[in-house]
Amino acid sequence: MKKKVLFISHSSSMYGAERSLLQILTNINSDKFSISLALPYSGPLNKALPSGIEVHYIECPYWFKSMEKFNFIDILKVFIKEIIALFKLILIVKKYNIDLIYTNSISNFTGIFASVILRKQHVWHIREILEDRPVSGQFKSFIPHAMVYKLISYSGIIISNSNATAKYLPKTEKLNVVYNAVDLREDAHFDSLLSEGWGDEMWTFMQVGSLSPKKAQHLSIKAFKIIESKIPTSKLLIIGWGRDESYIAYLKELVKSLKLENKVFFTGYLNNVPKIMSKGKILLMPSYIEPFGRAAIEAMAAGLLVIASNTGGLREIIIEGDTGFLFEAGSYIDLSKKMLYAINNPNISKKVAISGKRDAFERFSLSKYINTIETIISQ
Repeated sequence: MKKKVLFISHSSSMYGAERSLLQILTNINSDKFSISLALPYSGPLNKALPSGIEVHYIECPYWFKSMEKFNFIDILKVFIKEIIALFKLILIVKKYNIDLIYTNSISNFTGIFASVILRKQHVWHIREILEDRPVSGQFKSFIPHAMVYKLISYSGIIISNSNATAKYLPKTEKLNVVYNAVDLREDAHFDSLLSEGWGDEMWTFMQVGSLSPKKAQHLSIKAFKIIESKIPTSKLLIIGWGRDESYIAYLKELVKSLKLENKVFFTGYLNNVPKIMSKGKILLMPSYIEPFGRAAIEAMAAGLLVIASNTGGLREIIIEGDTGFLFEAGSYIDLSKKMLYAINNPNISKKVAISGKRDAFERFSLSKYINTIETIISQ
């Protein structure tokens, strides 16, 4: 008999967590598992789903927000939304006789609440680092972190996307570290990139991810200014979308103040990022903190050289000087030095990119990812 699994996504967008979830939903063994999905609204994620997956729309509230302070009204709204969402989820679990609830982010608590009430098996796939850090727009909880950890401990199975993320989670035998994966089939058309393009005058840098202070797009822009002054033909693509309007305005004003309007381009949200990567040579990941770094393994698989901050899961993905380059987190000066080194040493850059591609295929294969997830939820 198939095991009935209900996945809960905190978002219907298509950023790192959602794309990793989509890989599970698309490739999981349909002979063993009957899959359904709960989403807060219709969006790119449900439009990308394979046929046969039933979608339920439940607006599970975020218990984490990127804001400096919470007021009583904010907290009250979350509690009211939680009660409504929990009621809807319980009805769905009962109606479809769900065996296991799989929550795909630390942002939502509805899944763990329902599993405790209904005594159903629960998997909590945590892809965020819960840490206090002095970054504007930080990921903060409405409740004390100690209470969050207590809730996590109630989950029958806990999955972390890196050892860096696991460091902040309860130490228990229920905790499994499972790296995200890159789909080699999506990136097959990048093979030619490794045999051409290195050492010419046009250098295209890119950064992929949501526009937010913790992703530190401003560091990429400042570092790129140094590069552009030496290589005027270079370009920087900033790919992604964000909710922090003040930060986005700051980024655009920064570009203007540095006179980079014709060199730095904001593309907005794109759903074909792997294909767009074929237009670049170097991916920049200057995040202040990065639980994993899905864009890094996608870029490595695409044959790009990755230059990333020496923090979080990026230190587990990149081997300095072998599969990519790491720089001091928060330092655009150090980032620019690594960028210049890559440009001035194209043969080394190509060698590192080739090594990175090979490593991405070996360590972050889709088959390994799916097999591990299937083994865990079969328990």
